[in-house]
Amino acid sequence: MLATGLQRRLARKWAYCSLFIGLPLGIKWQLVHAPIHRKSRVSIVVPASNFAHSALSAVNQIPHLFTASQMGVGDALSIFGPDRRIGRIDWIRKSDRITHPVDPANPEILSPFSQLQGAGGDWLEWSSVCGKDNYCTNSSRKSPTRKKTMSVVTTDIQQEIHLASRPEGMPRPENFELVETDVPEPKDGEFLVQNEWISVDPYMRGRMRDTQSYVPPFELGQPMQGGCVGKVIESNHPDFATGDYVLGELGWRVFWTSDGSNATKIDAERSDAKNYLGVLGLTGMTAYYGLLKLGIPQQGDTVFVSAASGAVGSIVCQIAKIKGCRVVGSSGSPAKIEWLKDKAGIDEALNYHDADDLSARLAELCPNGIDIYFDNVGGDHLEAAIDNMNNFGRIVCCGMISGYNDSEPAPGPRNLMQLIGKRLRMEGFIVRDHMDIRDEFFREMMNWIDAGKIVWEETITEGIADAPQAFINLFEGDKMGKALVKV
Repeated sequence: MLATGLQRRLARKWAYCSLFIGLPLGIKWQLVHAPIHRKSRVSIVVPASNFAHSALSAVNQIPHLFTASQMGVGDALSIFGPDRRIGRIDWIRKSDRITHPVDPANPEILSPFSQLQGAGGDWLEWSSVCGKDNYCTNSSRKSPTRKKTMSVVTTDIQQEIHLASRPEGMPRPENFELVETDVPEPKDGEFLVQNEWISVDPYMRGRMRDTQSYVPPFELGQPMQGGCVGKVIESNHPDFATGDYVLGELGWRVFWTSDGSNATKIDAERSDAKNYLGVLGLTGMTAYYGLLKLGIPQQGDTVFVSAASGAVGSIVCQIAKIKGCRVVGSSGSPAKIEWLKDKAGIDEALNYHDADDLSARLAELCPNGIDIYFDNVGGDHLEAAIDNMNNFGRIVCCGMISGYNDSEPAPGPRNLMQLIGKRLRMEGFIVRDHMDIRDEFFREMMNWIDAGKIVWEETITEGIADAPQAFINLFEGDKMGKALVKV
C-alpha cells in the first residue's frame, strides 16, 4: 500500500507522520505528513467538524490510521478528539493496530488525551473505528460541508498563554491568547523543562491589573507566569539531569529553560509531582504559616475559615483540627459542605448562599464566639466574623476573593471599630516572605499526610489551551480544592 513505500523513504534523523483517512465505501484516502524532531511530542488533532455531538447512531466504519517512523525513547504521541474526547489509548507496540471505540454510555472511560511511548525504531499505529453506538453519526458523515480530514501537529512548537488585554471586571476568554513559537534551546549551563502541571490561582487576578503590588503585573503580549512542575528533557547543566522533576514559576507555557536559579528539584517518587503545587507547595505552606504562625491556635479555640473548600482553606481546616480546635467553615454549594464535614472532618459548615444574615448564622454556629478567623474572602464574611470575634481574637488575612474582580474598591467593613474594643489583631501576609520555614512545613505536612490526617481535592483541566477557562472558573464557583492544568 502507499504507506509502505512512504515509510521506506523516511530518513533516520527525521520521521514523518503519515495519516490516512479512509471514507466509507472506499471513496478516497488522504495523506498528511509532517516532520518530527527527535524527542518531540506529536499530536493528532481531530477537528470537531469531523464529528457531531448531538446524536449517536449507526454508521459505516470510518477508520483513522496513524503511522510514525523512528520514534525514539522519550517521544510521545497524543491523540485528541472533539472537545478532547477520543477515548483512552493504551501502549501500542511495533506493528500492532487496535481500535478504541468511545462508549457514550460510560463517559468515565473518556480520556482528555493519551500518550504512547515508543522504543527506538518502533512503528506506532493507532486507529479508531466509528461504528454502531460509537462517537460518530450519520449526520457528520453525510454533511457536504464537513470534510473527513485530520491534521498532524508536531508539538516541538512552544505553546504559551499571553495576556491579550487587561480584564474589566470578571476575566473573559478574549483577555487571553494562545501563542505558538519556537521551543527555547538550552544554552551552556542551562536545561530545558517540559511542563506537566501548571497552577492557576486567584492571586493572579491582581497581576492582570497595571498597578503596583508585591509582584509585578503581567505584561500585555507576553507569556503569563505561575507555579509549574515539569520534567527536564534536555540538560547542559551539571546539577540537573534529563528526567529530573523541577518546580518553577514559568507556568502558562509548555517549555522553558533555566540556569537553575529559578527551579527547585522535587522528589516525584516521594509524592505525586502535582502535589508540589498544592498541598506540598506554596498552597499548603500558606495554610500552614498563616494559621500556625499568625493565628497561633490553642486547643479548644474556635476557628472560622472562609472559602473553606478551596485549596488553602481546606488545608487550614484540617490543620486546625489536628491542633484540637473547633472548626467552622463557609462554602458555596451543598457538595462542598458535605465534603468539608465528611472528608475534612470540620465541626460545622454553612452555605453562604443560604444565609440571609451571615453574621446571625455565624453566631448560631459559634455560640462561644470566634478566636481565629482565617479570611480568604473579605467583604461580608470579614464583617460577619468581626461581629462574632472574641476579645483578643486573631484575624489572618490571606485573600479577599470577593473583591478581586471589582472595577472599583468596595466599601470596607462597617464594624472596624470593634477591632479596638475587642483588642483584635488583624494581619496580612505573603507566604514568599517566609521561605525559611519551608523545611519545617514539608516535614510536618508529610507526616500528617502519611498518617492520613490531611486529605485534599483537585480540579484538573486538560490542555494548555484551556488554562484561561480554568482560571476563570476560580471565580465562578466551579472548582473544588486546588485548581491545576495538566499540560
